[in-house]
Amino acid sequence: MSNWIKEIVNEAVETKINPAAIPDYLFFKKQMALRYKSRRYAYTESDMALLTLAFSLKWLKEFSPVESDRDN
Repeated sequence: MSNWIKEIVNEAVETKINPAAIPDYLFFKKQMALRYKSRRYAYTESDMALLTLAFSLKWLKEFSPVESDRDN
């Protein structure tokens, strides 16, 4: 996974953004990049899909309840 993807995913998890809100979060980041003429957050559709998946997996890992005694 690219460093910029990891950075955005970690930032989103740290701020506890709901996975359903990740497209809006990425849109905001992209708009800020355009405003400041930065190419840092110039996403393509495939980037958006990859970021959404990566964020969702990280969010589930960080915040899902741990299942113990599943074998019982």
